[in-house]
Amino acid sequence: ESELKSVKADKEALEEQLGKVNGTEGGNKLLISVIEAANEYIANNRTAAAEKIVDIDVSELPSDSAKSLYNTISGATFASAEFYSKAQSEYSKSDYETAAEDYAKAFRCDSTNVNAAYYAAKCYVALSQTDNAKKYYEYIVNDFKTSGYYREADEYVSSH
Repeated sequence: ESELKSVKADKEALEEQLGKVNGTEGGNKLLISVIEAANEYIANNRTAAAEKIVDIDVSELPSDSAKSLYNTISGATFASAEFYSKAQSEYSKSDYETAAEDYAKAFRCDSTNVNAAYYAAKCYVALSQTDNAKKYYEYIVNDFKTSGYYREADEYVSSH
């Protein structure tokens, strides 16, 4: 209840800030995305809220209130877990294209999720998208040296 009030207050502050400037590019585009995510969150559409914020680089947001709102929504929607769970279901049905997109979203939401990076890579291998597979295997090689996936990732990167 109090979190919802906080989200509403942050959203209203951002709408006021947005009203003072014109245009829909750069920082304004990011603010619009955060406001749209807040609207979805307030309407209890957590997956839609997560979709709205997945491509936002929080460091690019132009104000502390925007960053605060982003962090509240990101944490409350469990965005990474939502995308990962959806991807697992798609992967089990061999829908590698959709699964790859959702694993990639999960990894963008939580760059510590080595499983998301690994399965994104596996999906891209299945789709014969070598560059995309290599990109996610490289995350593992560079950032997860102690992972059980490291050897497989390193072999793939070395051979492609």
